[in-house]
Amino acid sequence: MIARGRRYSTTRATHARVATGCWHRRSARRRQGSVAVQAPNGVNARPGRGWALFSAALTEILAVRDVLLCVRSHRSGAGCRWCEFTSEVMHSQPLRFVHWAPDPVMLAVDGRPFTWYALLFVCGLLGGYAILVATFMRERIDITYANILLILVGVGAVVGARFGEVVFYEWPYYRAHPDEIVRIWHGGLASHGAVIGIALVLWFYARVVIRMPFLWVLDRVVPGIALAAACVRFGNLINSEILGKPTALPWAFVFERVDSTPRHPVQLYEGLAYLLLCVALIAISRRSALPEGCLTGLFLVGMFLPRWLLELTKDGRIVAGGMNMGQVLSTPLVIAGGALLAVSCMRGRRPIAPRRRAKEKP
Repeated sequence: MIARGRRYSTTRATHARVATGCWHRRSARRRQGSVAVQAPNGVNARPGRGWALFSAALTEILAVRDVLLCVRSHRSGAGCRWCEFTSEVMHSQPLRFVHWAPDPVMLAVDGRPFTWYALLFVCGLLGGYAILVATFMRERIDITYANILLILVGVGAVVGARFGEVVFYEWPYYRAHPDEIVRIWHGGLASHGAVIGIALVLWFYARVVIRMPFLWVLDRVVPGIALAAACVRFGNLINSEILGKPTALPWAFVFERVDSTPRHPVQLYEGLAYLLLCVALIAISRRSALPEGCLTGLFLVGMFLPRWLLELTKDGRIVAGGMNMGQVLSTPLVIAGGALLAVSCMRGRRPIAPRRRAKEKP
């Protein structure tokens, strides 16, 4: 009889809880624990079978009473304190934004500041250089060519990025303040301009220095470029620049050096995407023999298609066709990457026929 009554009361209480949206199991368990350890005479003792059945039945009766009281409170419009507490816990967010306000200056020597951005920029160049050296050593090519390429890419990236910032993004300001163009330490570098600058120095490097096809050089450089781009985006994150749109997502960043608005951490999105692209390009290049230009096409699509999509979460003015400047500049690069990928796959795995092969290690 007790088993039937317990099953009946449990079912009844469950239906009542579901109907009202209230769940009083916690209070029932608390009472069950407090009742079960006390003997009828008030002395701590090991409960017998009869006492255990009585305490279980009493717990179920109290649970049903709580549910009935909750139903009456809801009908009277007074509300239930347990329901309010449960709703607050269920709808609360475990992470309430990330308050971000790091110091961009890493250290200062004799009044000259050294920033985290500069450190990450150098780390990106050296990381790309290490990837290139490993590639050249695997292909038995003299690493002197990698040393020359490091200098050329560093100069091309800085000059091209500054050119892109001046021409594409802030031309009205720099037209009024031409002396600020050469002051790159004041900030202002654009990744699309860096692509132009790096492409020009790589063409010069392929034609004059190493005497290999341009696509051959690009296929060996793009993994390092992806790593450098990721480091630059992490530097933008430390500088609290390239802000995203306001959002209420729990992982939003509050850039306290700018304002108190929670925003998309677009710099973090892009940095992680470029880092993943770098790992993917290295894995693909080492595990499969791709046609010439295929890796470059994968790089262009893998970098600028996510960039185009992430521009939707950035704060930027619309310039043409409902797109901001970043999307306008990314669109032709995505198309070029797709076309290069299609052409290289159609050609198949043709052998490379350079004008003059680079010097090999003995």
